[in-house]
Amino acid sequence: MSLENLTTEQRNKNTMHIDSMSTLDMVKTINEEDKKVAEAVSKKEADQGILICRSGCGMTVVANKYKGVRAATMYDEIAAKLAKEDDDINVLTIGADYVTVSQAISVI
Repeated sequence: MSLENLTTEQRNKNTMHIDSMSTLDMVKTINEEDKKVAEAVSKKEADQGILICRSGCGMTVVANKYKGVRAATMYDEIAAKLAKEDDDINVLTIGADYVTVSQAISVI
C-alpha cells in the first residue's frame, strides 16, 4: 500500500476547535465522538468499526459496554486476524502510541 495516497479523516466540525476548549469540554467532546462508532455497530448501522487513540484500551472498555459490540485492542496483523476469526470482533481499537502508520494499516 502506498502511503503517499492515503487519505485521512475529514475535518470534524465538532472537534475543529478542540485546542481552544477547556479540558472538561475537550474530554466530553472526544467521548461523544468516540462512542458514535460503538453505537453504530450496536444499532447495526455499521457492520464493523475502528477506533484509534493513545493505547486503545479505554476505547475497548467503553465500546464493549454496547450491546452486540465485541471490541479488542490489536497491535499486530496476526493477532487481529485471529481475533476476527476466533472471537468475531466487530470493533478494532488501535493504540497509536504503539504502532506505526504502516503497522496500523496491516492490522486493519
